[in-house]
Amino acid sequence: MSSKAGDYTPAELASRVNKLHTQVQTTRRENLAGLIDEIDGLAQRISTELNLDQAVLDREKARYKEAFSFFDRINPFNTERQKAHKRNVTPASDEVKQDRALLTRCCELLEWVRNASQPIEWRTNWHGGISGAYNEHTGQVEWRESWHTGIAGVYHPDRQCVEWREQWKHGIAGVFNPVTREIEWRDNWHGGIGGVFNPKTQAVEWRESWHHGVCGIYNPATESVEWKESWKAGVAGAWSPQTKNVQWHEAWHHGVACIYYDGTTYRSSGSYYGDEDDD
Repeated sequence: MSSKAGDYTPAELASRVNKLHTQVQTTRRENLAGLIDEIDGLAQRISTELNLDQAVLDREKARYKEAFSFFDRINPFNTERQKAHKRNVTPASDEVKQDRALLTRCCELLEWVRNASQPIEWRTNWHGGISGAYNEHTGQVEWRESWHTGIAGVYHPDRQCVEWREQWKHGIAGVFNPVTREIEWRDNWHGGIGGVFNPKTQAVEWRESWHHGVCGIYNPATESVEWKESWKAGVAGAWSPQTKNVQWHEAWHHGVACIYYDGTTYRSSGSYYGDEDDD
């Protein structure tokens, strides 16, 4: 591909965007930050092409207006005017539209990668559950959400896959127990529920609450599980090895989920408050 500005066609730029999109989908989460500069550079390249193509379109529109009067341009029977527009203005306009669509795709991909590259990523879902789970085998985070329904995903290391469960208007949680090598599941009608494996006691601790989101995070500094509840709001937490404390995020009438890096691997948390029948 030529490096001269203005020589990139929308098809060539689309090919580069598609290639990077595929690369992102197959790159382990811990390595995603290495793609930011490349995606950002492509976004700048597309932006430059958009400006160049917009200038071409502006020139063609000006020539078109000079060649045909206002009455010629609105005359539906002026075939010469129609041919000139189709020959000169339409192709330039199409390139600008394609450039804008590609720039939007590239910027959305860049934003997604930047978010996923952060030590903590929060997500919410209005009046519905949401859950993220890191698949240690693929290096990807799997996200799911469900309207008015609690949902939870848990990675099972022996099966090398994320297992999912959901329940209508329930809070739901699952925890892999490394002692039994099984996932423990629990749900709570119209309420939140949270479970955390405590490595000190070698057991799963549970807590639930009516109409509250519930989340627990193991704090290695205190060797205990910290809990937080939120009235009619989802809540998620994350242990930060930099600040040595648990950070919390709540959202009214939302399910809330979090993926965070605890210094060793990516872990997930989150909850849904199990909305009422009239919600």
